[in-house]
Amino acid sequence: MRRLFYLFVALPLVFAACTEQPDDNPAQKEYKLVITSNKVMEFPAEGGEGQIEWEWQEVTRLSSAEPTLTTEAEWIACGQGSLFSVAKNEGEPREAVIRFELFGQVEEVVVKQSGVERAEGVVFEAQMLRGSYFGDEYSEDGNYYICLTDNGFEGEEDFLPNSTYYYVDLYGELFDGQSDGYVTLPLGEYVLDASNSSAAGTFSAEYSEWYKTGATDVEENEYYESGNLVVTAEGVTLTVVICGVQHTVTYSGSLAIVDARGAGNDVARHFAAEYAVANYMGDYYNPGVADNFTIVLSDLGLDENGWELPDASYYLFDLYTEVVDGELRIPHGTYSFDLYDTCLPNTIGASFTRYILMDQYANDYLEEIYFVEGTLTVDADGIVADLVAEDGTHHNVTFEGVVTNIADYSDEFGGGGGSDEILSTLWEDWYCNFSGCSMDYTWYGDYYDVGYDNWFLYLMPNGDVGDGLQLDLLSNDVGLYELSGEYVISNSLEKFTAYPGYANGDYMEGSWYFNADLTQYAPLVEGDIYITNNGDTTFTIEIDAYDDAGNNIYGSWTGVDPNQAQTFAAKRGAHHGLKNKSLSPAAKLMHKR
Repeated sequence: MRRLFYLFVALPLVFAACTEQPDDNPAQKEYKLVITSNKVMEFPAEGGEGQIEWEWQEVTRLSSAEPTLTTEAEWIACGQGSLFSVAKNEGEPREAVIRFELFGQVEEVVVKQSGVERAEGVVFEAQMLRGSYFGDEYSEDGNYYICLTDNGFEGEEDFLPNSTYYYVDLYGELFDGQSDGYVTLPLGEYVLDASNSSAAGTFSAEYSEWYKTGATDVEENEYYESGNLVVTAEGVTLTVVICGVQHTVTYSGSLAIVDARGAGNDVARHFAAEYAVANYMGDYYNPGVADNFTIVLSDLGLDENGWELPDASYYLFDLYTEVVDGELRIPHGTYSFDLYDTCLPNTIGASFTRYILMDQYANDYLEEIYFVEGTLTVDADGIVADLVAEDGTHHNVTFEGVVTNIADYSDEFGGGGGSDEILSTLWEDWYCNFSGCSMDYTWYGDYYDVGYDNWFLYLMPNGDVGDGLQLDLLSNDVGLYELSGEYVISNSLEKFTAYPGYANGDYMEGSWYFNADLTQYAPLVEGDIYITNNGDTTFTIEIDAYDDAGNNIYGSWTGVDPNQAQTFAAKRGAHHGLKNKSLSPAAKLMHKR
């Protein structure tokens, strides 16, 4: 327990000395000087007033006697008689001695004072920087509104559960030129401005704040008491004081933020793609009427395995053409945006046409934008797309040249229940050996737009042997984040169902059984799955299901949740299942559900 102000609480300590009568002692008697207060006095950091108490014993009391107090400590002021005061301490704990003198007798009293108690600082490593540039809309200088966060956002701006957000309303160098849709945060040092002057080199106290979310809502929200932000070419360091606690926030990576000057008022984002790839699915979505191409235009392209690259941008187009006859190529013409996904010739499907910006690790989307209208033109010179995003911003996308890197999936493209082909490789009922498996899962929010939370859950074998599971689950109402429950395998998209397994190109989508090296696998098309949070950092998963060949697949696993039994994983990535054979470039970006 912290001691605050112990002054007169201990039993009296007697410091006595018998002396001969002093010359100025009118009673002509012996006497004893006794200090009755503590010989060691303690004060809080705030300081205070003190008094040394004393008395005569066994003598006639000399009422006119006054002691003399002296000290070398500058923070102690000796007053009249036995009174003294202790100044406020804004540093480390300290102590000093007061010399108490009366009639030639000297005693010493020790004064101790506490230091300022400072809470342990918070060190936070942000995984992404999001922001918008508003130009001189709110100031004569440039206004950059940024957020440093660990997990990002649901959609454009909605908070994710169990996440942290540091907002900074920054004013710096004015950028008034044309941009490609992004502006780089200006380098320099900025200080918190309590007056909210919107002057260059400051960030406002009014719009700079900190949020921390829990499982279902914002748990903490505070403004900054003081702070500064340093921006270098490598990243940013934000140092702020929140409720007396210093927070040091660091971020390394891209300083690009969205150019939001006049967003929605015909501001254009221009993008010149350097790479183009495509997949061809034939007439799977509209047999005999229209062929389907999915096209990706990018600034950096894909890696050698077809995965997205860090800090890369991708425009994805879901294109429907006349049926291709002969040479595999994207037919020339102008294609119009189709909000209803009719899959008719010369249209662009809205549901699978979008823009994405990857984070610095290529694990998640920094930005994902869907469109509401536009056209795409393919000719001998290349591709030109003019699109309007949901926020009204125009996107002008160009690619020079012919798209020649086209992967043909027309013969093998299944998925969604349109094929009678048996996908399972099992020949009999199968008991799953899940020993040694580890569990991982990803939460996707209302991915199917049906009002229920969607999860991808994996039991992954550790090593070259063993069995695993991939489960595509719809649990409780969106935002409740309840993974535990009894799931029926069904494509009804109802609460507490597991979507049946199917093939999507080279992807195993939906719910599947597989072995460690993916040489044995089976889609789960009927049955039940039971998931229990045991409340002790472990989960139990039980399966009693059937594949498309009628084999019973069953087993049970209990193990530690990698997130220590949190109710959900606060992350959101590309929504796809495992692959069961080699893929052509771009297949991973353009799969459909």
